[in-house]
Amino acid sequence: MNDAENLAHQLVTLLRQLPETPTRIRVQQGSNSLEVEWPDTATGPARPAPATEALDAPDDGAERMECVRAPMIGTFYRAAKPGAPPFVEEGAEVVAGQQVGVIESMKLMTPIETKCSGIVRRILVPDATSVEYDHPLIEIAMEG
Repeated sequence: MNDAENLAHQLVTLLRQLPETPTRIRVQQGSNSLEVEWPDTATGPARPAPATEALDAPDDGAERMECVRAPMIGTFYRAAKPGAPPFVEEGAEVVAGQQVGVIESMKLMTPIETKCSGIVRRILVPDATSVEYDHPLIEIAMEG
């Protein structure tokens, strides 16, 4: 493992141990620098980083939509590797816990899973797209 990979591994290990997800991270390897920024909790509780979040839906019997969101900054991929079939397509049925994508950050691949069951209505970002924390990725029409 080279120095950059070791640093990335240590950073991911540290982030997994934190009680609250930072809103911004800056890492610089030359002359060692690390900046971490958390939400301002003085203005209220920090918003958790859910992978799936309910979207507003009218109460007139319309579909209840959920949105799978990026839990981190990185590059969103729809398939496990180049040339492989995508994890999901629009119109596909998904179940809670099913992998629907992956985000690569600092050479580490993080699976993205849905927390609800339903039908994929829209894939909101193309394959190999850079995404920010909390970026909407996929809309799912929930069952029931």
